[in-house]
Amino acid sequence: MTPAKLRILLADDDRIVQLAHETLLKRLCDCDVVIANDGAEAVRSVAEGFDMLLIDIHMPILNGIEATIQIRSNPLIKTLPIIGITSDPNPTAHKHCLEAGMNEVFLKPVSADTLKHILKQYLHV
Repeated sequence: MTPAKLRILLADDDRIVQLAHETLLKRLCDCDVVIANDGAEAVRSVAEGFDMLLIDIHMPILNGIEATIQIRSNPLIKTLPIIGITSDPNPTAHKHCLEAGMNEVFLKPVSADTLKHILKQYLHV
């Protein structure tokens, strides 16, 4: 029996970043990548069942930190790995992400090596 494909939710409002990360993820593992264009869309979509969420910190409508807080409040998906991605190098911003419930935070652009680390660490790929 073939194992089910991994499902990764990628929340980012930048189409170029979406394409770059989606392409890298699909090269690194057998996965379906679903795109959310903002934090509110990520909160709505996450209930569809995902193995991991990669989420930008600064997005319109609902930012990544607020989206993470909402997701972590749902006991059915509380253990979902949430990885923050940001172009903000400020350590305070990273601290706020971790306090909101993100597992880790990485600077954009996320390299193939970093994505490999994330996939291995959280999805055992």
